[in-house]
Amino acid sequence: MATLGERIKEFRKNKHLTQRDLGKKVSLTAQVISNYERGYSTPSAEDINRIASALDVDVSDLYAKKNSALSSHKYYDLTDKDRNDIGIQVDRMLAGLSSDAETNYYGEPMSPEDKEKMRVAMIAALEAAQVEARKRFTPKKYRKDDKE
Repeated sequence: MATLGERIKEFRKNKHLTQRDLGKKVSLTAQVISNYERGYSTPSAEDINRIASALDVDVSDLYAKKNSALSSHKYYDLTDKDRNDIGIQVDRMLAGLSSDAETNYYGEPMSPEDKEKMRVAMIAALEAAQVEARKRFTPKKYRKDDKE
């Protein structure tokens, strides 16, 4: 069973935050966050509320015997970095179009709204393709959290 500090640490790492980052969000020092995570000290109720809010979790998730919010993560889920990289890749593809003639829609130039719709569709397609590739090509020994 994970301690309160271990759950804070795991939620913090899932958000790709350092102790310093979390500390800044909740007006505490990195040392105080470290002490909480290692169990050297116990956060006050006010600190727990601020930490839960900064980590986008319910206070009950920090105290839960089993972290349902953490255990719902699958090996093939995309991280924020993955999504950011896909967005950059799509922006590069769209910037590579040399003229509006390449983005015509039935002979008419695409409006900015239509270009944004195209960008969203490309992002969705690349995200789906990356998830499918992870499902297909991740070795079984790394699929510990997959119950399918």
